[in-house]
Amino acid sequence: MLWRLQGKIVSIYLSMLLNQKPFVIKGRLDRVRNLIHIDDIVNSIIAVMNSKAGKDQVINVCNSEAVTIEKLARILIKYFGSYTYNDVIEEKGTPDDIHKIYGSNKKLINQIGYKPMYNIENGIKDFISWAKN
Repeated sequence: MLWRLQGKIVSIYLSMLLNQKPFVIKGRLDRVRNLIHIDDIVNSIIAVMNSKAGKDQVINVCNSEAVTIEKLARILIKYFGSYTYNDVIEEKGTPDDIHKIYGSNKKLINQIGYKPMYNIENGIKDFISWAKN
């Protein structure tokens, strides 16, 4: 329900927590990702399609909030009383892992007029609620 390509990590981490598995993070905790809620993806695409300003333009569909893997882990853990941050197991990542992935949504906001509704906190909360039901 939530996030795009690099958002796969949210699903992987959430699965570990929901299934009470060890919380293993492969790669450095200071890696940066830009995560966007699926509702914001869909609404952004609709806004671009309905906008004359979006014609023949490259528009980043993102929320411009750079989030470290450590911050993501801490947010997820808040919703699971059986875990603390000390339970995180950091393992070696893949050599080709990109350290920072994030973009600017200025064109989306200024030219198209759409501002994402979800930040990382309320997006994760919504995703966990969806996954538990």
